[in-house]
Amino acid sequence: MTTPDEYSALLSRLAEVGEALLPCQDLDALLDALIDGAVRLVGCCQASLMLFDAQMLRLTHERVRGFPASRSLEARLVLTEDVAKWMYEGGELLALAEEQGARFLMMFAPGEARHFRCELRLPFYVKGLLVGVLSLGQKGDGTDYGARELDALRVLMSQGVMCLERLLPQEQRMTGGQGKQARQRLIGFQVRGQEGEPELLGQSPAMQAVRQLIDEVAPRDVPVLIAGESGTGKELVARAIHRKSQRATCPMVTVNCAALPDALVESELFGHEKGAFTGACSRKMGKFEFAHGSTLFLDEIGDMSLAVQAKLLRVIELGTFQRVGGNDTLQVDVRLITATNRDLRQEINLGRFREDLYYRINVVEIALPPLRQRREDIPLLADFFVRRFARRYQKPLKGIDPRAQQRLVAYDYPGNVRELQNIIERAVILERGPYLTFHLVPFSPLEGKALVADSEHLTLEQLERRYIEQVMRAVGHNKSQAARILGIARKTLREKLVKYRIAPP
Repeated sequence: MTTPDEYSALLSRLAEVGEALLPCQDLDALLDALIDGAVRLVGCCQASLMLFDAQMLRLTHERVRGFPASRSLEARLVLTEDVAKWMYEGGELLALAEEQGARFLMMFAPGEARHFRCELRLPFYVKGLLVGVLSLGQKGDGTDYGARELDALRVLMSQGVMCLERLLPQEQRMTGGQGKQARQRLIGFQVRGQEGEPELLGQSPAMQAVRQLIDEVAPRDVPVLIAGESGTGKELVARAIHRKSQRATCPMVTVNCAALPDALVESELFGHEKGAFTGACSRKMGKFEFAHGSTLFLDEIGDMSLAVQAKLLRVIELGTFQRVGGNDTLQVDVRLITATNRDLRQEINLGRFREDLYYRINVVEIALPPLRQRREDIPLLADFFVRRFARRYQKPLKGIDPRAQQRLVAYDYPGNVRELQNIIERAVILERGPYLTFHLVPFSPLEGKALVADSEHLTLEQLERRYIEQVMRAVGHNKSQAARILGIARKTLREKLVKYRIAPP
């Protein structure tokens, strides 16, 4: 816990560091002042400042402190899909820590940070775009990063962002090679998908029709409803539409309606005022405000309650809303994209979905086919995932054995492309040879009897425990990797490990 004297010294250093940022007249001077100020502020031994190369979609080091020359260009932050998605949605703090000798990544939103004895990553944003990451090593005295130090770092980053915003017009007025280089270094990174997103790969007629519809509807500012089973890639379609639209310069905002309790959906969408309900300690902006001028993607809209549906309909019709507990009427300009794995027409007949809302959100519908209906795309997708995970886990795999390929094509994939991805990731981790082999991929429908015979005397919980144990052994008991393969949250995995008394060796 920080003493009053230590806190006073911290504030004094913060003031001095902030004053050093103000005179900076160009990007290079500002980057030097920012990283030197952060090192001085918290007393860490090593630090780096990385900017995003928006063309190459990767982090590039701009400044390093405390690293040997041979390691000064190493990018220690791996931009995985989870990290990219978290950054895209405005994540504030990453912490690289160690647990039982294994490094793992913790991601925190505003207000969630606690004490860390680890390395920190602080993303910074300019006008809603992710621009870079300040990386700080452990403190020189070996103590934890405390809450007050994290608050001071946030203030420092805010000051740095304001200086960047001040420099942007100056950099844009520059001419010649220097001006072009500066503008490229200040391009925000919007964590957008590369050409050929995995779930959108495929040469089947169904996928060609989907891609053609995306190209046609993206420039036209109309609501789009994306329908399809879980795991077919609905969010990737939404991102593709946004990326090809006139709103692409702003980040798309995403809300998973199924993941939020009914009591929180309204606050999440429209925000709330301080004191609006128990626990509302401050004013909160809703997703509609965040998405002003951009795209709002409501995933699993079929799970939304009728009460919230009525308020959503009003926003779509009038473009206005009020925060929970507030009296001010706010106006927004938002393009709405929705998705569902339910049959909304049937939901209307059952009285669970408003018919007037359905026609408002369904100006254009894009129906995604399940993977079992486009089996000709499975080899292409499987090869894509093998190459991706072979790189990630540094496996010298050359491809997929023909018998394994046949088995992959024969399987029905109730979890669609997401299930195929998990199957390939698990197989890549377990494979020891140069090719992905037959025994590491699932049973086809014709071979289902063998699977039942192996497990007919086990309960569902026993099967779950056995699978979790197998995955944990395969990844060396790395909980983050295991949770990703299992398709569950890390917190859920921890609960299951306790429930089944699965302990590391």
